[in-house]
Amino acid sequence: MTEQQKLTFTALQQRLDSLMLRDRQRFLRRLHGVKKVKNPDAQQAIFQEMAKEIDQAAGKVLLREAARPEITYPDNLPVSQKKQDILEAIRDHQVVIVAGETGSGKTTQLPKICMELGRGIKGLIGHTQPRRLAARNGGQPYCGRAENGAGRLHRLQSAFQRSRK
Repeated sequence: MTEQQKLTFTALQQRLDSLMLRDRQRFLRRLHGVKKVKNPDAQQAIFQEMAKEIDQAAGKVLLREAARPEITYPDNLPVSQKKQDILEAIRDHQVVIVAGETGSGKTTQLPKICMELGRGIKGLIGHTQPRRLAARNGGQPYCGRAENGAGRLHRLQSAFQRSRK
């Protein structure tokens, strides 16, 4: 690889951080595969095509950021009252377990805290429940509420909604 091509490889690799996690991994594999191409002109053509695709993938992230809904927290819920502590714990730790009474706002407020931290923009917010029904019911308030400028709805998927093929 010549110095010019290394710069192109490096420049594309640096742009991957602005993509969604699933796109980042896909492009990283493709980018490393381009190293095997011996012809410099063919390599450059692939780099140019990938640059266009990376631009499109980066646009998805911008759309998701723009579609982020306004977040409000009901004052009467214990999770809302401890929002700052929970936010810091989620920000600073890979795994956080929140326990509280039924009706304390765990199911409805935790996804909003994650969204406030910017989670869900470059990836998905994983929210587990001990029972499938609770997880399904927890996602219902958000289904169809946040509509982005392109008119697409952000939807939550549950085991009950996915088609089994």
